[in-house]
Amino acid sequence: MKTILIIIGGLLISTATLCLIYYNPFTPTIIDMAIICDKTDTLIAKPNADDAFNYIHLDEEKWQRVQIHTLPLTNFDYNPTVTFTLPNRFILFSNPHVRDQEIAVFKQKVSSSLAVIDSDQCPLPQSSIYITLVKELNAQAKTVATKKVCLLYSDCGENSRYFSIFDPHNKALLKYYPDQVQKLFEGFAKPGNLSGIEIHFIFSSHSAISDENFMLMSNLFKKIFADAGATVFIESNL
Repeated sequence: MKTILIIIGGLLISTATLCLIYYNPFTPTIIDMAIICDKTDTLIAKPNADDAFNYIHLDEEKWQRVQIHTLPLTNFDYNPTVTFTLPNRFILFSNPHVRDQEIAVFKQKVSSSLAVIDSDQCPLPQSSIYITLVKELNAQAKTVATKKVCLLYSDCGENSRYFSIFDPHNKALLKYYPDQVQKLFEGFAKPGNLSGIEIHFIFSSHSAISDENFMLMSNLFKKIFADAGATVFIESNL
């Protein structure tokens, strides 16, 4: 009997040790996600908290710490960021039902923030995208998260002081000399080491022209950020 108790005790200690390693209450942020919404677009594919959470598989990672940043894209290079944090929980000492309630409250806060961004008015019809995106990605690169995701809901219609896809000359330059345009962009803002970051460009086009502009700009951004180590996905449908 004593031997059995010792074996059971050893198994319990081993299980608890493994749980402490994986679900350590003092672990820094495990999942970090940025949701960026273009205020100058009439978006068909609008940011949605439920869809966004699917990118980080929260159902499978429900005990982990999650940090989500929401921010708009406007005609300005820098825009305010709102951050929401879901603390991690120690699975052995936590109630799954209570955790589900915490996640539901967290999701509602993110949804409300996205709704505010969607309802705010932007003074100009085109965006300055690249600077804001680089700033956010470089901030993500500095976190200690093991999963980093950035969702960009935008037509990628860059319209800034250094480049505008709506200018015929600039558009032709991008079409025929993309390497030169890449160097131009990197000269204004250089991404750091983006290894481990997953970027999704999400857009539902409403015209052939907007789709062409999106593909030109998103492929430029993909090349810049992939060269910096990120994994980039372009999600568009006409």
